[in-house]
Amino acid sequence: KGLIERANFLSEAHQMSAEQSKGHSKQFEAMLSAVQEVIVIFNSDRVVEFSNRSAERILRKGKSLKGLRLESVLRSLSLLELLENGPESVDGATVNQISVEHGGETLWFEASCTKVRGIAAPRALSTLLVLHDITKSKHLQVMQREFVANVSHELRTPLTIIKGFAETLVDDAETMPVGARVRFLGKILNNAERLHVLVEDLLNLSRLESKSGQLNLELQSLRPLLEEVIEDY
Repeated sequence: KGLIERANFLSEAHQMSAEQSKGHSKQFEAMLSAVQEVIVIFNSDRVVEFSNRSAERILRKGKSLKGLRLESVLRSLSLLELLENGPESVDGATVNQISVEHGGETLWFEASCTKVRGIAAPRALSTLLVLHDITKSKHLQVMQREFVANVSHELRTPLTIIKGFAETLVDDAETMPVGARVRFLGKILNNAERLHVLVEDLLNLSRLESKSGQLNLELQSLRPLLEEVIEDY
């Protein structure tokens, strides 16, 4: 009788422990699913054991990634290099920026990975991969570089004209007719004004970024602008 009671007690304790463990597992999965970052856990064969909702939404249109090989859902040479050089210990971690080809476009992520206890086999080690989407930030960086290049070009043009006319005035100061000198000085003044307008535009863009400015829309004829370009060149 005592043995039976002991066996029943152990059975109930085991069942309670299993239910608690199952409950903790569900809480853990619910918590990771609510995270905005992409979270994927995969085993040593790079088969996905767990993926949160963000991973499923971004990488597979809401479908589960469980059971798929990592390479089939994350096509990224930089990710493979990161995993090859990743941490070997449970406490180790590494962070890097990776690009992922997905749906005909390039997505950029800040990736971190670390070794964790396996889900299917707790004694084995799996890899927890966290991806923070920085695609918009990367696009902004590209736009900023293009903007700086365009601004540099726009500033260089009037500066080149001013420099050219000023050098001519200096070199031919004694022989240049008064009419030509006046015309050259007018060109220098016009392009100095053009530089002033460009600087004002940059300041306006800065105000717009801080949302402290308003655009003033007005009609503008293209003919005087084209005539000015023709005259300059």
